[in-house]
Amino acid sequence: VEVTIVDNGEETSISIMDANQENVLETAVRYQRIQPVGEEDSVVFDSETNQLTIRRGIDVTVTADGETRKVDLYYGDTVAEAVEKAGFVYGENDVLSLDADKALEKDAEVTITRYYHVSVTADGKTQELLVKEGDVQSALDAASITLGKEDMADVKLDTALSEGLAIKVARVTYEEETKKESVDYAVKQVKTDSLYEGETKVQTKGVEGERTIVYRNKLVDG
Repeated sequence: VEVTIVDNGEETSISIMDANQENVLETAVRYQRIQPVGEEDSVVFDSETNQLTIRRGIDVTVTADGETRKVDLYYGDTVAEAVEKAGFVYGENDVLSLDADKALEKDAEVTITRYYHVSVTADGKTQELLVKEGDVQSALDAASITLGKEDMADVKLDTALSEGLAIKVARVTYEEETKKESVDYAVKQVKTDSLYEGETKVQTKGVEGERTIVYRNKLVDG
């Protein structure tokens, strides 16, 4: 019987008397038609079509959310299957480094980049953005918003972005205000022998003074 062997997509054939998976593998290896098969490989023999299909094992790493996981797959498995086996989920806004339906032919690295809907409010305007994974500072950069030395965001700049995160920026300015206040005069009593006991006399009439005070006011969004 002539048996077709498909090894990682490459075809070869051998003639054999007793066509079963074990005999086909042993004969194919003996005559150097294929490399020995390991435990990590997948082997399927179809006795109706006399075809032996071998898919060699491959190692794929999937990285997402700051974590990298390694999974064992076979030649021809897709990127989507690698992501699923790694236990990650990607949404419609996320981006894969390789097409989801791409068939893997060798060890590969797959990365999922998250994108989040984020709102940024500053200067009386709100921007709705779809921002690549990062922190609050990267969202402000995407919105072309620069914080002044005293400006404040209501979320820490190193906070990781998440879906639906709302960021508000408060602008801080200062203004000076000048006020005048009256200053009471002091009273000084001096004893003298020229007056009777209990008698008083104003020697110099007091006059209220005036001082100028400058207040520095901190304004948050006016």
